[in-house]
Amino acid sequence: MDAWRGLVPVAEAVAAESEPWQRAEWFLLEQAFRARLSDLGLTPSAESAATLIAAALFLAEHVDDFDGDARDALGELTQLGLGLAADPVGD
Repeated sequence: MDAWRGLVPVAEAVAAESEPWQRAEWFLLEQAFRARLSDLGLTPSAESAATLIAAALFLAEHVDDFDGDARDALGELTQLGLGLAADPVGD
């Protein structure tokens, strides 16, 4: 089993505890994100899904360590992506 699959139950637990309107909002957000990926010539994959979940959980665990808040998390997520794009294999 791939280690990233352990992230899925965490995301599912968050969804299970959310309000129906929030799940509907997330569905619409997902559709818009899929369209954005398509516009960029990117294909959604298990790896991209795991990366998004891992980034969200990572930031949730560490944002407060650097005196951040939810607004900062979007910029931090962007910078994490930029760093990975510049050096995708960590070399």
